Amino acid sequence: MAVPADSIDDAKAEEARQQADARLREKISTEEVPFVHAALARSLAQLSVRRRQRKI
Repeated sequence: MAVPADSIDDAKAEEARQQADARLREKISTEEVPFVHAALARSLAQLSVRRRQRKI
């Protein structure tokens, strides 16, 4: 799902990244792992887009 770069909140994306990272360090079910990985990938992608936008 595409999100316009100017609508990405850096603080929220960073918080989501930290939460997903912390969740992966916990003992979670094998069913939950893909969802946490997806959340982590989404937040990292958002942060990457914002960083690229700032360079332009």
